[in-house]
Amino acid sequence: MLRNIEDLTRFVAIGTHETLVAAGEACGATPMQMSRCLARLEEQLGVTLVIRTTRSSQLTSEGQMFLRQCSRILLEVSETEALMSRSNEPSGDLRVSVPATFGYLHVSPYLAEFMQRYPAINLIMDYSDVPVNIVQDSFDLAIRFADLPSSTLVARRIGTSRLVLACAPQYLEARPEPHQPNDLTKHDCLLLANPKAQDTFTLRDRDNHRHVVRVNARLSANTRQGLYETVMRGGGVGLFPLWQIRDDLAKGRLVRVLDDYETDEIGVYIVFPRTPVIPPRVRAFADFISGRLSSFFRN
Repeated sequence: MLRNIEDLTRFVAIGTHETLVAAGEACGATPMQMSRCLARLEEQLGVTLVIRTTRSSQLTSEGQMFLRQCSRILLEVSETEALMSRSNEPSGDLRVSVPATFGYLHVSPYLAEFMQRYPAINLIMDYSDVPVNIVQDSFDLAIRFADLPSSTLVARRIGTSRLVLACAPQYLEARPEPHQPNDLTKHDCLLLANPKAQDTFTLRDRDNHRHVVRVNARLSANTRQGLYETVMRGGGVGLFPLWQIRDDLAKGRLVRVLDDYETDEIGVYIVFPRTPVIPPRVRAFADFISGRLSSFFRN
């Protein structure tokens, strides 16, 4: 069995030069090394490949056939190496799952820059608040807000998130401002649909005491953006991540309610399947977006 690609390379040199000396010079080997290579190949194949004289070497019919096959094999090896070298450059389709509102606000603004930096990568973005199974649903990467990411995934923590209560200033013009969690029972509250915590707000005070309040859920929705639009128009009180309403609070379009209360912090992660080698396109996007978002979460 042929095991050495170097022997094939040397045989091609033998087949394309008149002498072993010339063939050896072409591939950086001595005449003795070339002679041993030829003898090794003939022994492995069980045929005579070259008829040698003191002045020249001539291929037998078997040698000519073997030369053609060796040339084809070496060409395929060269093409494969070139292909693998190109594959180390970030390229190809990249399927990314991101939470809808967070993706619209804080991922989408950077995509044009990423596409300009990596023109060989084609982005396929999925904006949804429904968790996906990254492996089964064939995603390359996702951004997740979670307490403990799955151990089957590589998880890169880029920040933390917490929710705060807020409403529009005009809403409080007609309602008394709440001062403790139970006061929320007298208000119109807007909730993110959650089968595990129906019609409740779960908050923590500055002493880390937990408060679970059953509220009057005037509106529930499956995305925070749907709640946000209603709260902005004076529709009630809602829980929102600071990354969604930070600018509105700063400009007075929204006001905090129960400043001393907020939800537990959860981690924000970039996650992708655990594989022996991380595809360059995955690493490129993870490095790029984590750099952009890490600075955002620090501010």
